[in-house]
Amino acid sequence: MALLLVAVAVLVGLTRGTSLEEEYAGKRVLRVSFEMNLSEINEVWNTVKEEFEALHPDVVVVLIDDINQKASIYEAANKLPDIISTNTFSLHRYKNVMLPLDDLVARDRVEHQPDDFYPAIIESCRFAEDLFLVPYFFNVSLLYYNIDMFAEAGVQLPSNDWTWSDYVQNARELTQFYRGRGEDKYGTTIVAGWWVEWLCHVHQAGGQLIGDDWHHSPMDSPQAIEALQFFSDLVNVHKVSPATRDILPYMFVNQHSAMQWGGHTENWVGLRKNAEFRWDVALLPGHESGNRGSERVAVGMGINKKSPHRELAWEFIKYFANYESHRKLCVAGYVPVRKSVAAAEFFTKGVEWRYEVDPQNKDIVFDAYETELRDLSSLPEFVALAQRHALPYVLAMLAGDLTAEQCGKAIAEEVSNAMKMVDRFNPEYDYAGQ
Repeated sequence: MALLLVAVAVLVGLTRGTSLEEEYAGKRVLRVSFEMNLSEINEVWNTVKEEFEALHPDVVVVLIDDINQKASIYEAANKLPDIISTNTFSLHRYKNVMLPLDDLVARDRVEHQPDDFYPAIIESCRFAEDLFLVPYFFNVSLLYYNIDMFAEAGVQLPSNDWTWSDYVQNARELTQFYRGRGEDKYGTTIVAGWWVEWLCHVHQAGGQLIGDDWHHSPMDSPQAIEALQFFSDLVNVHKVSPATRDILPYMFVNQHSAMQWGGHTENWVGLRKNAEFRWDVALLPGHESGNRGSERVAVGMGINKKSPHRELAWEFIKYFANYESHRKLCVAGYVPVRKSVAAAEFFTKGVEWRYEVDPQNKDIVFDAYETELRDLSSLPEFVALAQRHALPYVLAMLAGDLTAEQCGKAIAEEVSNAMKMVDRFNPEYDYAGQ
C-alpha cells in the first residue's frame, strides 16, 4: 500500500506542470492508450491518429504507451486515459472503470457494422455479458514449424490432426537427426515462462486450473497430472526440447528448434522479416481424447466511464475500427477481426494459388479461435493464480525437483488457498456466471 501511495504521489507530481489542455488551448485533448510494440503497427496508429485529427480540427489525439502494468496507479491518481486499450486478460481489472458499449454499438449499428466482426472474438470482449472492448487484434495458440528443417531431416510435416503422440514421435525424429550430425538442435522447444503451454495441455487432457465453483483448484486430478507428466516428459524423458536453463532467445527463428508450441500471431510480422527459412502453422496437437482446445485472447479499445470526452472517444473507436483502418492493420501484419477485411486482404491468394506471405496454412487461425474452452484468462485474478501461484511448481517439475503428481498437488493446494484469501462468494466472482 505504501508503494502504491508513493507511486501515485509521483504520478500526480509529474502532472502538475503545464497540462495538455493548456498546451493545446482551444482544442479537445483525447488521451488514448495503446500497446506499443511492432513498428509496423505503431505506424498504423499514428496514421489513424493523423487522419482523425484532420477530420476533427478541434481535437488533439495523444497516444499513451501501454498502461496495463501501471493501471492501478493511474486509476488511484484519477489519470486513466479517455480510451483504454487492453487485452481480455485484463477485463476484470477495468470492468468497473470502463463504459459498457452495447448501447453505443446498437445506436450506431449501421455505421459500425458489428456483424462484420467475428462473433467469437466479440464474445471474448465481454465480461458478465457486457461488451467493454471493440477488438482490433487477437491471438490464438498454434504449432509453428520450420519447413526446411523437416525436409532436411526427412520428417513428414505436421498436420492439423496431430495428437500428442504424433508430436512427440516427430519431435524425437528431428532431434535424433540433428544430434546424429553433431548439431545442438531440437525437434521442438517448450514455453516455460507462462501458462500458454502447460495449461493448454491440462485443458486438453480434461483438467482445470480453476474449478467450476471458483473456490478450489482441481490440479491434483488424474487429468491434470497426466498433462503435467506429458509436459515434463518433453524435457526430461523424450529430451525433444532443451531444459528451461538451456532455452536460448528466439530458438525457433534462429533455427535451434524445428517447432514451437503456442507463439503469438503478431510474431508473424517478425518471422516474415527475419526468418531465413520457410515456415508454416498447424493446429495444436490434441489429446488422444480428441480435445484440441487452446489459449486465445483478444485486444481492443474501451472507454473510461469518467472521461469528459466519452462521445468523442466513441467516435475515435469507431474510426479505428472501420474497414479501412483495419485493412491497414491487416496489411501491416495483424490477423483481422473483421470478416470483410479477411476476405479482401487476408485470404487473397496470388501466383500458383499461394498466399504472398507465409504462413500458407493461416486460414486455420479462425478455426483455432472457435475453441470450446472458456476465456479463463478473463476471470478475476487468473493471471496471478497462473503465474505467481502455479508456475513456480511447474518450473520445479521441469527442473526435476518435483514429480508431476507432486506438482499437481502443490498447485491445487496453493491456488485453492490463494482463492480463499478473497471473498469468492461475491457474485462478481461467480465462475459459472462469467
